[in-house]
Amino acid sequence: MPIMAKLAIESTDALTSMRIAEAAGAAAAGPTARWKGYYMDLDWRGTEARPGAGYGGTQATPLVCYSIAEARTAGVKIPLYGGGGVFNYENAARILMAGSEMVQLGALACAGGTMACKKLINDLNRWMDENGYADMDSLVGDSLKLFQMDADFTKKRQNKLADAYQTADADRAKCIGCGRCEDVCWHQGIEIKDRKAYKTDKCIGCGYCALSCPYRAPKVDRDAGRSVKCDGCTRRVAEGGAPVCVEACPLRALDFGPIDELREKHGDLCQVPPLPEPTTGPNLVIGSCQAIDSDTYNLDEGYLANPLEVE
Repeated sequence: MPIMAKLAIESTDALTSMRIAEAAGAAAAGPTARWKGYYMDLDWRGTEARPGAGYGGTQATPLVCYSIAEARTAGVKIPLYGGGGVFNYENAARILMAGSEMVQLGALACAGGTMACKKLINDLNRWMDENGYADMDSLVGDSLKLFQMDADFTKKRQNKLADAYQTADADRAKCIGCGRCEDVCWHQGIEIKDRKAYKTDKCIGCGYCALSCPYRAPKVDRDAGRSVKCDGCTRRVAEGGAPVCVEACPLRALDFGPIDELREKHGDLCQVPPLPEPTTGPNLVIGSCQAIDSDTYNLDEGYLANPLEVE
């Protein structure tokens, strides 16, 4: 009878336990995320006590990946089935890339049923096709070189990304001088002069200035090794056209032009949840729509219907 050893990595030395399971002839081992935890409602006196089974979930995936990669690096050959709050294909892929041949989907099955599991599998297959993984063998353990921190490999990655941040300068034609980038920089690597951002020779390439933008405009293209951002299709606009997104929208939900004209045409509303507070004076207008105009719409609430679009 095949025996699989499921290991809660908080309560045991996962590497030693996997070695023991392998030596004992177990068919597989399953490192999973489960810790002792203590958390309470703020109004706990008025709520019923709810005993729990332990603390785990998506936030523990990095620790599960570590235990898997550590075992593979140490020579453990037994098949692994890692898990712990896997609710999306991204974390399933991470567990596989760390060296696990299988992924536990228990929490997802309980929360979303078999349809949710099928969707995750389909999403994973699509992602593998898009990123050149021909089969599961090519994906399992693919990130172990990064885990082992090979000196040359790591230095090349770090230098490429740091160089991208250090050489990237602010686009002062579009910078509104909100000062977020200067506020988060610990090294005086960027400063605001006359409401425009300027890089200094103290920049170390940490990237916090790019990450601090409230509209996520600056991004770093890691393959190209440089900072990139939406420029509003400057060339198209200079030639008399409109940005691609405006022309491509099938419902004509986007418009583009001088901000004064847009405000006259659509009003001056520029913030609804979950957008950040308009402290930076954005050149943005949110026009009337059925949702905002309805009596049931609450301007104090909001959510991202498709969070993948802002990654």
